[in-house]
Amino acid sequence: LEGQVDVPRPSTGGDPSPIELSAFYGPVAFHGSMLQGLTRVDAIGADFARGSVATGNPATWIPDSQRRAWVIDPLALDSALQLSGLAAWVREGRAGTPIGIRRLAVLSAMPAGDVAAEVRFASRAAGSGAGADRWGGTLYLRDARGKMLLVAEDTAVELRRSAAAPALVLKPEWTNPALWPAVQDLKIRLEMAQAVGMRNPYFAVHDGTARNTTVVAGRELVNFSSYNYVGLSGDPRVVAATCAAVERYGTSVSASRVASGERAFHRDLERELAAAQGAEDALVFTAGHATNVTTIGHLFGKGDLILHDELIHDSALQGIKLSGAARRSFRHDDPAHLEQLLVELRGHHEKCLVVIEGVYSMDGDIPDLPAVLALKKKYGCLLMVDEAHSFGVIGATGRGIAEHFGIDGREIDLWMGTLSKSLASCGGWIAGAEPVITYLRYTAPGFVYSAGLTAANGVAALTALRLLLEEPWRVHRLQANARIFWQALRDRGVDTGPALGGSGVVPAVTGNSLWALQLSGRLLDLGVNVQPIVYPAVADDAARLRFFLSSTHTEEQLTSSAAKVADALAAVKAEFPMP
Repeated sequence: LEGQVDVPRPSTGGDPSPIELSAFYGPVAFHGSMLQGLTRVDAIGADFARGSVATGNPATWIPDSQRRAWVIDPLALDSALQLSGLAAWVREGRAGTPIGIRRLAVLSAMPAGDVAAEVRFASRAAGSGAGADRWGGTLYLRDARGKMLLVAEDTAVELRRSAAAPALVLKPEWTNPALWPAVQDLKIRLEMAQAVGMRNPYFAVHDGTARNTTVVAGRELVNFSSYNYVGLSGDPRVVAATCAAVERYGTSVSASRVASGERAFHRDLERELAAAQGAEDALVFTAGHATNVTTIGHLFGKGDLILHDELIHDSALQGIKLSGAARRSFRHDDPAHLEQLLVELRGHHEKCLVVIEGVYSMDGDIPDLPAVLALKKKYGCLLMVDEAHSFGVIGATGRGIAEHFGIDGREIDLWMGTLSKSLASCGGWIAGAEPVITYLRYTAPGFVYSAGLTAANGVAALTALRLLLEEPWRVHRLQANARIFWQALRDRGVDTGPALGGSGVVPAVTGNSLWALQLSGRLLDLGVNVQPIVYPAVADDAARLRFFLSSTHTEEQLTSSAAKVADALAAVKAEFPMP
């Protein structure tokens, strides 16, 4: 292009810039330190400005880039535009904003270091806004020997006089949460329920250990709202070990494990959790929800892809949002739809994570893990399984979905579990290969910057884990109870959704939120404690009561409660008919 581009001789003369670069990059220009590429201003004349600009390197801007040079150096070009902006500020006292280049000609590769920059102003016209003008000109970049490197012809710069900031008017909703729309919406819904005579079923105060029964306001109720799947919360041996641990270690470890060291029970618990899932190592966190958030959010990022079941838990969704990775959901337990997404999207991303649950907490169904595992291998993905409601519940000895399907635990990249259900404690864990667990141990924000698991929670979980594996009858009884209750509901015509009685979760789908709320209240009157799941937690036509089974339930409690559900639901439907 050199013969087709006007290449004038460098300008001469002009006056020194009255403004130092430090002053220009302070109150005048908005450029951050990496974009401050204007290194020197030599002169400003009537129709030109001359100086030097820095060139850039792709590796500085793109981590792990293999590119050695730019086709068009963005730092050098932008810095030449900054030179024109500085000249506009000096001559007009107004900011200059580039709005277009008619033709850009790259005549030679940019050398490392600084290059000479010059802008020749050619025209001035009325701009698009009040008090605005447009200047036209051409930018030139030359090397140290005067060889032309780049020409940006007919570059347009719009000058605008900065308007005074509007007067700050304080709004009450900025600082008063009662005026926030989401807060007001919740308040309206609670008031509407109260106005039609519905009792609020949430946050009831319970007394004693939550097992097959619980005590609320002095009444003993058959309890279906507890995660105490195998009855180890309140077990005398767990309680005794926990009390001894508190006596020995105190009520808090008082800092993060990185900062203050750890206790023997931390390592024992992690080693035995990993062994139970057939993994190389594990790491325990202080909260189950935070376990998913910090793990997914930390291990994945921009450029990665995360595919998840449409019914995945909120903790995984929050972790995905935190990661910044691309996200798509596939239809519930539908490997064919998952493969469609993999065919379409896998090749456009670096790491790809597939996230499923071992037992889905809303429906109590078990996914087709072998089919998902085959797709993971076929398309080069990582697989994460959330075992919050499957560990201690399914499998011959309660070891979860891998045992249920006879799969080697090492084939799953990331296992997640919670300590608050079958393990009678509070917290969560991630298990997997040693390198990724070590990486999380030293770098995961939700672990490194959080106090370690307390002795009470750590020893309770460790004791419960050992008892769970020593006493598989607990799991067998839980599984038998789930089948009994599921079948009793089905025999009475109650919709149990996709559940097949194979887990500790059995839903009773009512079909709308009003019926679910009314049914929960009537069952409470009949001595049955079970919570409703209503819109917006689920779609209104998927509103339900969610029953959590325990190995401690008796067969009489299960069958009589199922009869009460069927009778009360029929009465609610008759009293509140829906069109």
